Parts: sequence; structure tokens; C-alpha cells
Amino acid sequence: YTYSGPVAGVGAKMTWVGNSAIGSGSQEIIGSVPGDRIVIALDFGGSQATAGYRLVAEDGGTRVTWSMDSAHGYNPVNRWFGAFLLDSVVGKDYEKGLAKLKAVLESGPRQ
Repeated sequence: YTYSGPVAGVGAKMTWVGNSAIGSGSQEIIGSVPGDRIVIALDFGGSQATAGYRLVAEDGGTRVTWSMDSAHGYNPVNRWFGAFLLDSVVGKDYEKGLAKLKAVLESGPRQ
């Protein structure tokens, strides 16, 4: 992993180089409204997407919604992959990530 730009906020970027299973790519914060949302540009080695975290106060806590959008063009195979497989591939990782985020936040403030 390589980090560049500011430590936090818009412009903070992480680049990774991995094996064939993980691949290489980057993610960069391109939008941030504290207490409301974070927008991230993703590049998976040539395939781009936009991810977002939406924060909403709810029942004494915060609901976090994690989303990802990408254009699949008019290629029917790409559209099928985006519509049916993306959730099954990325959805499990999102669930794991949200569970980890919940655990970190519920463990209390960091020193």
C-alpha cells in the first residue's frame, strides 16, 4: 500500500499492488461532508467506480450506508456482471467491512 495526498479528507489516496487475485488499483476521497457523506473514486486497474458512505442519525446512533456505482456501457456481458454478480462478489466484502467499522466504533474512542 502507498498513501499520498493529505492524511485525511479530500485528496487522501491509497494505491495498492497485489497478486492476480487481488489486482492493483487505487481509491481517493473526492468528496466529504462531515457527519453526512464521503465519496471515493475507485480504480481497479482500468475499471472505475464511485463508492459512497452516507451517514444518517438514527435511534441514538448512526446508520452507515455503503454504496458503489460503476458504468458498464452497452456490452451485455459487462451489464450482466454489474447487475447480477457485483452484489454477490462485492456485497460480502461490504458486509465484512461494515461489521469491522461497527466493532471499531463501538470499542470507544482511540487515544
